[in-house]
Amino acid sequence: MNARVASTNIAVPRDNAAGTYSRTGIDKQPAESISVFAPGPNYGDGSGVTGDFIGDSQHHGGAHKAVYAFSREELDFWQDELGRKLVDGSFGENLTTHGIDLGG
Repeated sequence: MNARVASTNIAVPRDNAAGTYSRTGIDKQPAESISVFAPGPNYGDGSGVTGDFIGDSQHHGGAHKAVYAFSREELDFWQDELGRKLVDGSFGENLTTHGIDLGG
């Protein structure tokens, strides 16, 4: 199996129905490419992906949570568990990978 990035994804900000914060960036949609950078060191310092959006700045963003990767294999597992199609970006990931062990 060839390890690869299957898709790059960027947030489409939406109103947060849960109401815990006003807007959410969990709805990541495929982008042709992304540009990454080092945000500030703290939560709330934003995503490390240009143009991305983080709604929950208390728990996301900053240098240690700047770019989120999730494997297609995990999406496939949850797709089977939930009984519905999960497209790349469904778990809010900026990078959907294939053939890469992200469990590290």
